[in-house]
Amino acid sequence: MKSFRHGKKEGRMTKKKTGSKSFFISTFFPVLLVAFFILNLPFGVSIAEANEILEGKPYLTDEFTSFINVIRLQYELMFTSIFIKYPDLKIITHGYDFACPDPRIHFGLNPCNWHQPLLNMATGTGKWLYQSFMLKGITQPELQRKIVKTMIFDFNEMLMKMAIKPTYPNLFHIDCRGACTSRHDWYDELHPKSLVFIKIAQKYQECIDGIFMGKVCPVRSVDR
Repeated sequence: MKSFRHGKKEGRMTKKKTGSKSFFISTFFPVLLVAFFILNLPFGVSIAEANEILEGKPYLTDEFTSFINVIRLQYELMFTSIFIKYPDLKIITHGYDFACPDPRIHFGLNPCNWHQPLLNMATGTGKWLYQSFMLKGITQPELQRKIVKTMIFDFNEMLMKMAIKPTYPNLFHIDCRGACTSRHDWYDELHPKSLVFIKIAQKYQECIDGIFMGKVCPVRSVDR
């Protein structure tokens, strides 16, 4: 709080010296950042999803950013060493879909999957994300979902940026974001149902066979 107040004081001093220009820049710059983010959305990401990702951003810690950077460096080292020895090998990565931090996914009338709530209760599983949020005091389901969406978004973006690097001509990425169209597509908080995995497997096959010519293969359709 001390540094925040100090920053406000500096802002007022600058405003006195430069007039309204300082106020215009300080208020317009965040708008430019949001506009840049929305205008540069990845394939299939809607403006509504972009807004949710922006709402989740403030909750990501520096530790999470460092974690993503460490993973990226580990991947880079691994890919480089593999391609040196096997330059013609095709490597395919994939990221998660936007997971659902909701332990109640399978409660209700679902005769085809009646056993899953009982299995989760018996084994104490199915609440990995939900419990972590509750321990942190983040109890609003919509906010939980937006934070998870932001984390999955950043992880996929990291993998996609590696895939399109000219130094990795045989590196490809399967973008699973949006493969699940509703909460009913999820087996539990983290794992989609078999029908969704079939769609993902089809994209793997297309990538392996060279049917999809790009470096990033999205699972969801264009109209989403």
